[in-house]
Amino acid sequence: MKDLSEEKLKKVDESIKQSSSFLEGSVYRLVYHFENEIKNVSFKGATISDDKKTMTIEMPMDSIVKNPKLLNFKVKLK
Repeated sequence: MKDLSEEKLKKVDESIKQSSSFLEGSVYRLVYHFENEIKNVSFKGATISDDKKTMTIEMPMDSIVKNPKLLNFKVKLK
């Protein structure tokens, strides 16, 4: 996104605004499976399974479209 021209950024912004009503109410769910146990996760609200090898993250889809950096998090394994 940082490499886009001003004009293209405006078009992207318009597209996001138009699609936000469609995306509103949609949930984005990520499920990660690891071979080793999860020690900790930097994402607040992540759910870790009982065997500590699966992590699930859920958030509103429109939030991700508006701020993709929400998906930046760290996972430490044992």
